[in-house]
Amino acid sequence: MKSLNILFTAPRKVELVEEEVPQLKEDQVLCRTERSLISIGTETRCLEGKFEPGTNWASWVKYPFRPGYDNTAVVLEVGSAVTNVKPGDRVASGAQHRQYFVRGAANVQKIPDGVDMADATWIDILRVAQNVVRKCQIQMGDTVVVIGQGPIGQMVTQFARICGAMRIITVDPMAARAEMSWKSGATHVLTCGADEAKEALLEITGDKLADIVFDTTGYHKVLAWAVDLTRVYGKVGLVGDTVNPSLQAIGAGVVSKSISVIGAHGAMTAPSDNPFYPWTQKFTNEISMEYIAQKRIRCDHLISHTVSPMQAPEIYEALLTDRSSYLGVVFDWSLLQ
Repeated sequence: MKSLNILFTAPRKVELVEEEVPQLKEDQVLCRTERSLISIGTETRCLEGKFEPGTNWASWVKYPFRPGYDNTAVVLEVGSAVTNVKPGDRVASGAQHRQYFVRGAANVQKIPDGVDMADATWIDILRVAQNVVRKCQIQMGDTVVVIGQGPIGQMVTQFARICGAMRIITVDPMAARAEMSWKSGATHVLTCGADEAKEALLEITGDKLADIVFDTTGYHKVLAWAVDLTRVYGKVGLVGDTVNPSLQAIGAGVVSKSISVIGAHGAMTAPSDNPFYPWTQKFTNEISMEYIAQKRIRCDHLISHTVSPMQAPEIYEALLTDRSSYLGVVFDWSLLQ
């Protein structure tokens, strides 16, 4: 069987390649992708290929590189030892942008009834957002600032609402993204850069600043601005991973205001179920899907573009040039059939 796959063959070069699908092993599943979501911040950085040595980016991205980690698919065949899914099941996984793929059965998750496949495509981005929100321990009554309203920022905004934040203030200079955050649960929206947000934040909070500030951008200058927006003994949740850490300053105030800077990564879940930290990848994904089923997490309003995988070179070029009008970009693999 042949599969049409998206490949970054070199920096700024995207190709569609036809490749043989590997033989199925006893603990694996063969799947046909229905939809895959571009993580527009992560994938454009992977495509640009400009990372400092020693970073997570430099060790991860090797060309040819296979992008993508938000995938929904239908199971076509299962290995003899597989018991968690069967042919015909709808599954979500971190599979890349591939028409067909073989993957360990333990690394796919059945999509429950009541959850649309289009919404389940966001499952890995939702896990990233869950991880940082959980680590920062939002309390009822908190004032939360979310810097950046790309895909991850929009989901952090939604989880902040679920966790009981009293004020959720979103900050993004891109007007379309900032406006969209109203639908994600923002109580206040600042259409500006984080370096310009302090005066408005002081007015909103009565000079108290924010209890928790999330930096979801990955832009090296933002951390220092986030610290400036945070109150004494407050917290900064850092989920955007910069490609230029040597340029990233923590700014003034981390020590003098006793601020906690908390990093979080989507892959950092518990390796196995335990009573002390039960948040495994499987459980975290189940939480997201339950919130989707309850209509407490919304994904539909975040889809800005749905395209054929055949348009991959053009869509990535557009994202590299100006992604201000792009938010949720989905490859619809059924358009190949």
